[in-house]
Formats: sequence, structure tokens, C-alpha cells
Amino acid sequence: MDFRRLRYFTAIAEQCSISKAANHLRISQPALSRQLRLLEEELGHALLIRHGQGVTLTETGAKLLEQCEVVFEALDNARRAISESVDDKTPRNIVVGLNGSPSRFLCPLLVGEFCTSHPHLSLEFSVASSEALQSQILDGEVDVAILSNPPPDRNLIITPLLLEDVHMIRALDDKVDGSPLSIDDFAELQFTTTAYMKADADTAINALFEQAGLPKRQPVVINSVPMTREVLLNRIGFCVGPPSNYGPELLSGDLVSMPVPGLNVTRALAVRREYVVLSAFVELEQFLRDKTRQLIADHTWPAASLQEAHEI
Repeated sequence: MDFRRLRYFTAIAEQCSISKAANHLRISQPALSRQLRLLEEELGHALLIRHGQGVTLTETGAKLLEQCEVVFEALDNARRAISESVDDKTPRNIVVGLNGSPSRFLCPLLVGEFCTSHPHLSLEFSVASSEALQSQILDGEVDVAILSNPPPDRNLIITPLLLEDVHMIRALDDKVDGSPLSIDDFAELQFTTTAYMKADADTAINALFEQAGLPKRQPVVINSVPMTREVLLNRIGFCVGPPSNYGPELLSGDLVSMPVPGLNVTRALAVRREYVVLSAFVELEQFLRDKTRQLIADHTWPAASLQEAHEI
């Protein structure tokens, strides 16, 4: 049985709504509904009753929710027992999850400086969307990750690292001659963004389109910076996201951007609760915070500001 589906089901049950659970988990409602349907097919029973106000659990659903809590607690206890039984200086493999600008700025520093100063640790990197990385931490596939606009999770310690401004980004062409951009310069291009930005970007960008008398647009979700870069450079669409994801192209002039007022993205460190006391993870977090502070102070990480470390 897929533990991720059980967590999705638990979120739906706690929110009493598929749409609210999808927003909480920052995944699309159709994707969440599909996972629920697969779980119901696997068990051979309906788990929810849908109605105008949301959903309620069937008798089978209530029993499953009760057992999910037992299973998750047992998994947490098992992980905690294993973590506590291992000497903190024993050679350890740590899987770090990154995407977007954190992978661009922090991965070289981790591979170079951190690995050199911590020879007893072995790092492995996982690159995926923020939503996938959060699930991978819960499933034990990733140990620590930098997430984007993450929802709270009782199984994780999630603390803000930095705040990045969000821009509308497009390719330079004959219609855009280097003068200040306006919303009209994006009207003929496809609107793209990432899953973690979709709801906020949809609201903000369509408000700008509406103010300019332009038709509203449905965003296309692309959870990959390289794929989005190709869409931009081929002049097919524009994206809404942190400009640091496309720093070299913006510096070269191949891409141009304009800020979206009031829109930003929080990059946050996430780790399982039982790991935060281990010195390896304490040292890794401190390294990431120190290097992020230095990168922002040196203006190497543009359109970014430090965030106070408090639990989300």
C-alpha cells in the first residue's frame, strides 16, 4: 500500500474537503482525487461521501483513518529508534532535496565546502518539485530539503530560510526593445508557473490582466526550471517565479522581467522531527543558513532577503 496515498487520505479527512486538502498539500485537485480513487479501488470500498459542504467519512473511511494514525505513529517511532541507536559520528549518507534557485546557489557549496569539512558524511542530491520533495521526506527517501511555500506538516520541522521576490519573465524579442515592461508585453504569450506558485500567481497575474482590460489566462504548471527555460527561450510563454532561477539568461539579456507587486516565495528548510537533534543535521542547517546569508549580503542571490528561523 502506498503510504503517500494514506497521507493524502488523512489530509482530506482532516480538512473535510478535497479542495481544501489539495490547497493544503499544494497539489492539484484532480491529482488528489485520482490518488483517492486509486486507494478506494485498492481497498475495494468507498472511503468518503461527497456533498455540497465537502466530504464525510464512510464507516470504512473512519476505520482507515484510525488505523492510519496508528501506522504513522509506528513509523515515526521506528525511525526515531533507529536514529537514536546510531552514533552521530558514524559514516552517514544524507539525501538532500533541492530545486530551483537553491540548487543553483547551494549545491556547489555543499559539494565543495561542506563535504570537505565533513568527511564522515556522504551527500546525495534529489532534484524534484517542492511538493514531491516534501512527500519524499515523509516517505524516508529524502532526509532534508529546501521547499518552496510549503504547507505545515506535523511530522516535519519546517523553518523559513529566505524570501524571494517573484517576477514575470519572458524572452527578449523585437516587440520588447529594452524599455520598461508592461502587462501588455505578456498578453500574447502562454502563462506558466509552478505548482507551489499556481494559486497565488493565478490570482495576482489575472488581476493585472483584468486591470489592463485583457482576458484572464489559465496557467500551465511546469515543475521544472530547465523545461520552463526552453519555453521562455523559444518565445512560447512567460513564467511567474523567482528571477534567480534564470539569472544567467537575465544577465545576458536573452530574458527580461518585471516584478509582480506583493508576490513572493518562501524557501524553507524541512527535516523530519526526529532528525533535528542529530549533530549532522544541525551542522548542515547552520551551513545552509550561513551560506545563504553570505550570498544575499554579497548580492549573489538577487531579489532575496533572509527570513527568521521559526517553525511553520
